[in-house]
Amino acid sequence: MSAPGGVGGASGRLGGTQGSAGTAGGAPRIPLAYDPTINYATATVTVFGKKLNIEFDTGAPGLVIPFTELHGAELGPPTGITGSIEYGVPAYQKNTYDVYHVPVAFDNGIVTASMPVGVITQVEYKKDPNDPNSKWQIVPVSEWTDPTYGIGSDMGVGVGVKQGGVASPVFNLPDDLASGLQIDLSGSGPSATFGDNPLKEQASIANWQGTRFAYEVISPTGGSSQIRQVTYGYVDSGGLGGEVPNTYLPEDIKNLDILPVGSIIKIYTFDEQTLLYQTTITEENQTGATATFIQNTDPDYVNTGTAPFLLGPLYFKYVTSDTGVAVWNYLPS
Repeated sequence: MSAPGGVGGASGRLGGTQGSAGTAGGAPRIPLAYDPTINYATATVTVFGKKLNIEFDTGAPGLVIPFTELHGAELGPPTGITGSIEYGVPAYQKNTYDVYHVPVAFDNGIVTASMPVGVITQVEYKKDPNDPNSKWQIVPVSEWTDPTYGIGSDMGVGVGVKQGGVASPVFNLPDDLASGLQIDLSGSGPSATFGDNPLKEQASIANWQGTRFAYEVISPTGGSSQIRQVTYGYVDSGGLGGEVPNTYLPEDIKNLDILPVGSIIKIYTFDEQTLLYQTTITEENQTGATATFIQNTDPDYVNTGTAPFLLGPLYFKYVTSDTGVAVWNYLPS
């Protein structure tokens, strides 16, 4: 399973007893915590009897937890299914996990049916993923807390549940709550709302992992990449500062590591007719998890990172186990 977004820093509905839909009156909503220093949002959930703060990640399908965060927990019998998630394009990290079945409890009394959860047992890393001779190296458990690897719990809420033996918890919510979720990091109270879209749709694209949209990068001096179409785009709340390809960048910012202050990124629908949002790189977007990286590997790959989530609410509709719709519930400013 591939998850191009940054790491923390990663089969249809299953049987079981249905959980509570939360308090009556209004769409069930859970609070999220957004920390700009790490540039992703977390949700508090209880799984295996442990209360954990877990990254909320639209760039990956399925919930995975390092075994190091589950000391003392009663896991129950494993299913015998194993899987792995690779992070980055090209992949620089691979987390391997065993699959267990367990309910997941959100805040406000929202509980899933028993569902597949991956418990990470091994982590591998490539120092130079662009080098074809670079080999996977096992990361010792004693180094899992090293920020280099960003190994932590990750709740993938993307589509593609046939991959890796794990699935988005949203698929396992009761009744209409399983139809989708809205994520809003734009205000003082970040939240996720389960169920049908609570707001009016302004624009949308098919899918949000490995999907089609168009982009334009404008340099601080006004040079433009021109509008370019991609067929491997990610609307990724776990993608940190995001990534754009070097191929078509204006000459004055080409071959840099990150986009400089004053650069503008515009994201459009694939037909190039509708602007979905735009964001400007500021001084706060220049270090660590907030920087927008320039990648030299795939001219067809763009990752939005958290930028569109910070501008307004986005709704993610689950159509089938492998397809969905990403909906902008706000107009570009």
